Amino acid sequence: MGEKTLDSFHPGGKPSRKEEIAMVSAGARGRVRGSGPGRHLPAGGPRALSRRRTWRFTKRFYALVGVMLVVILFSALWATLGSRKPGDSGSHESPSNLTTAEMASLKVNELGAIMIVRYGRIGEEGKESRSPENLRRDLQLLYQQGYRCIPLSDLLSGDIKTGPGFTPLVITFWGADPGQVRFLEDGSAELDPRCALGVLEDFGREHPDFGMTATFFLGKQLFGQESHQKEKLAMLKKKGYGLGVTVEPEAARLKDSQDALTAVAAVISAIRRHLPEFSPECALFPQEWREIGDDMGMEIPVEGGIVRLRAVLYDNGKPVASPYDSSFDPARLEAIRVVDPSMDSGGLYHWLRYFSENPERRFVSDGSPSTVTVPRHMVFRTDRERMGGRRLRNY
Repeated sequence: MGEKTLDSFHPGGKPSRKEEIAMVSAGARGRVRGSGPGRHLPAGGPRALSRRRTWRFTKRFYALVGVMLVVILFSALWATLGSRKPGDSGSHESPSNLTTAEMASLKVNELGAIMIVRYGRIGEEGKESRSPENLRRDLQLLYQQGYRCIPLSDLLSGDIKTGPGFTPLVITFWGADPGQVRFLEDGSAELDPRCALGVLEDFGREHPDFGMTATFFLGKQLFGQESHQKEKLAMLKKKGYGLGVTVEPEAARLKDSQDALTAVAAVISAIRRHLPEFSPECALFPQEWREIGDDMGMEIPVEGGIVRLRAVLYDNGKPVASPYDSSFDPARLEAIRVVDPSMDSGGLYHWLRYFSENPERRFVSDGSPSTVTVPRHMVFRTDRERMGGRRLRNY
């Protein structure tokens, strides 16, 4: 657009020569004769007026451009955040969008109890073992009843990402039994589909929303097949499975806390011969050690330093409190044994029946890691420090 002239602002067309002389002699500060009431010219005459009109247009133009840039940047940021997949760090910021009616219908209760289940030997069915077929049946039943796997580390941190209406579950294996992780005997280092890990991974492929994961509490035997022990440990670590430490069955009779710590340190040293950087965050101890647990503490002296544990589990226990509950104690968690239902007096199937009859007692997720939703009458039990900045909701 060209520069505006004085002619274009004069209602009567081009001013006479006499008017122009009058405007210039007055410094263009007085009223322009014949220009109408209230009309003033700025200092500097007609050219200054032209410049000011141009400046006013430019200011509005740049303001409009600035607004447009802000809108574009905001849209790009929104698109980036919206495209993040579940599990990304951005998913922690998504608040629960359940209505009060939906929360009541789903019986959402993030102060409910959580099961940490413990498998031992995988092979022939027996009092202390589970067959591969029955392991798969267990997983199928848990899936159908609304349980979804989470890592033990997520339970400890309270970073629970289970979908709305589902219940988190922690699966563990004790003792590094050969039936838990086994390669085929043809020398190919291929995973045997009938070992526990083979069953877990096959079930996880068929049910990706189950969140199949587990923690293996390692003992000295390290899954057998000595020529493959290092390879098995490296594979578990690479696949993201949790690795903890436990002790041999005969250690259960130890009554002195220092002797117990020495037994745990011996297992850690044995594992480090195959996995030098092994530093377990969790341990699974025999139930007989409950009495000396406080004296043992959470630190294991080993050659070259101290191993500091985040959690200690005791065998043959009951469901644990929610990580947001004031009674949650990582130094005294409990693991539930999985045995044949016909011999189950306090194991997995006992607790499945209990929660089926008392659904309000189990942890039911609101689907958001950034909020903690509980029935109104249970709010007093929440531990604000353990909530870690998560927003408390009640209904």
